[in-house]
Amino acid sequence: MKINKKCLVCVSPLLFLLLTSFVSKAIDPNVPDFVITSSIYGPFTGDEGNKSIAFKYTYNGNATNLSFREGFMYYADGHRVYINNTSYHTVTKGTATTSIKLPFNTSLLKEYGYINLVFYIENSNGILYEKEFFVYKKQSLEINAADYYPSYRTLTTTFNVAAGTSYYEQYTFSSLNDVLCDGTYYEIDLSKKKITYAYESKFTYDSCFLIFKDPYNLFPYIIEDRITGDKSISLKITQKSKTLSFSFNTLYYYDKTMDISTVKGFGMDILPSTSHLYLPLKKKDQVDGMEFTLRINKAGVNQTDIFYKMYVDAGNNLFGDCNTSDYCISGEEA
Repeated sequence: MKINKKCLVCVSPLLFLLLTSFVSKAIDPNVPDFVITSSIYGPFTGDEGNKSIAFKYTYNGNATNLSFREGFMYYADGHRVYINNTSYHTVTKGTATTSIKLPFNTSLLKEYGYINLVFYIENSNGILYEKEFFVYKKQSLEINAADYYPSYRTLTTTFNVAAGTSYYEQYTFSSLNDVLCDGTYYEIDLSKKKITYAYESKFTYDSCFLIFKDPYNLFPYIIEDRITGDKSISLKITQKSKTLSFSFNTLYYYDKTMDISTVKGFGMDILPSTSHLYLPLKKKDQVDGMEFTLRINKAGVNQTDIFYKMYVDAGNNLFGDCNTSDYCISGEEA
């Protein structure tokens, strides 16, 4: 058969476009073989036994054998150890979604402290997809923020099978300082005390308090703990983006003395409410240097207990003598 060279030249650009279009579609790096979705799991103490790890995926690759299985394995002494996997099952290529639940043996974390976990999908020809990440055992610790300045990152991790990623919590304390009152004897203001919190989900906590000893009974209407001898005032934490801010829950005060109470009174003696912690009148010398502890109980997913000690720098009075107060009334004419 004789080939007409002119005709070949005419059609070859079309063939070239068709071929390159087919090849580029087959190896398009923007279309991953596996598209996986899952939730975040953990942290685990190791006492939970087998936890069910659920995820979904679609398959877009070029494997001809569509009998797959999924599982977990980890490294021990340099070798991979298979811990859980599914039976081989048929996977449909394209838009069909495959839903899987895998048991994860949390007791491995209790045994080793952490494991180098590998999630994989394979067929009879070998592994088609794998993600490797570290999972650390949960440790609920108590930390002094001053010992971890400027930041503290938890050792414990949660993980996401889809992302193949472990997540840590990180607290940054650089916006905390240990001085209260800002040089004026009037109130304790927590509005500038902030913590930056970095994690994949919203911050949670069990409770938050400002705790102090009161040997001079300067706050007579704040109830003292019979066991510890501490007095405490509850706080609320507000999160905006990654910033945690502190404020007082509703307090009450006696308008003649400005004494603070955590209860609104009894019977007809109903006290006005406030969101400020006023300092006792004419007690600056006793309050100056007084220590207060900010304490957060069971913070974040790792339920870390965080505390930070601060002290009162009384400075000037708000009103009073012109030599020792921010505001005064002078007998001299202007």
